[in-house]
Amino acid sequence: MSIPAHVRDFLDHKFFERGAFMKDYGSESIVLGKGGEFRKLTSADTPETFFYLKDFYEDTYLAYFPSETLSLKASELTDLADSWDKKVNFVTAVENEDSLYENDFFRAKAAFGEDFHKVVLVSREEFQLNLAAEGRKHFFVRALNFGTGLPYGIWSEEFGCVGSTPEILFSHKDDQLATFALAGTMAKGQEKELLQSEKNLEEHRLVIKDLTEKLSTIGNDMSIGVTGLLPYKNIVHLKTNIKIRVPKDLSPLKITSLLSPTAALGGYPQTKALQFLTETDYGKRHPQRFFGSAFGLKSHDMNQALVTIRNIQWHGNTFVIESGGGVVPDSDLEKELEEIKMKRESIKGHYL
Repeated sequence: MSIPAHVRDFLDHKFFERGAFMKDYGSESIVLGKGGEFRKLTSADTPETFFYLKDFYEDTYLAYFPSETLSLKASELTDLADSWDKKVNFVTAVENEDSLYENDFFRAKAAFGEDFHKVVLVSREEFQLNLAAEGRKHFFVRALNFGTGLPYGIWSEEFGCVGSTPEILFSHKDDQLATFALAGTMAKGQEKELLQSEKNLEEHRLVIKDLTEKLSTIGNDMSIGVTGLLPYKNIVHLKTNIKIRVPKDLSPLKITSLLSPTAALGGYPQTKALQFLTETDYGKRHPQRFFGSAFGLKSHDMNQALVTIRNIQWHGNTFVIESGGGVVPDSDLEKELEEIKMKRESIKGHYL
């Protein structure tokens, strides 16, 4: 299959210096942006196309207004991505912070009570890499070739975040808003155990409760689907679809601020969980965080936000893979560490 010239021309050095992309949840479309500028978003009612990345702890946004955009079918990128997809080994140092996770786990178990039911703790693995510019191209291609989830990314000359997420925050088309609860995780082959795991089912129920409580404040005619399974690489999740009717002109940032972080990435109740997370060893070491928040796009064809998980991030030549897991009173440390390592390996094994 020949690669369309307009696609090849768009993916030039300008795109890899400053760019963004996102695949549509409801179709095979993918939107690319390049050039333009980053700035703090002061109004959600702009007619321009913009991508936005939400801070995890606060309702603040890093917005990207590209000077050029291209909308196409994701399949049109496949051949080009395959031709560029060469394994690059440029890791020079590696370390993880699982010891912080262990400390925060026991602190969470001691804090649970009648007004605090769940929190999502995070660990990370860091890589010192050379050739950052080449890395941006490599990670873009690997996200497109991940084989599951929704590929997405945003970067400048200094900072970037690229991944393929299994989870949308929302997709808003006309007066319909779609989302889903995604919580509860086991390795592939353990589907039956996952559907019978009281710990995972309780974690999932809290996410449904969190989403439906929030959505009820902005819409009506809500429908909640039957809980099923969503496979993702070497793991499988519990998933429940949720739909609701909302105003057509509802601001995407209002929806994002309302829903993010969900109980699947923050905890329940949200206020208590976020307060706890800022006081963890991990939160104190990394007070600014994009993992588990939201990455959105408002354009003529797309109005949606994805949950920023299963990604690789970088600042300068330091690259990071973060992974998290929901902790409830019945959680076991060994099993939780197995889960975050399993999620991390699915990313590390593909991108590095």
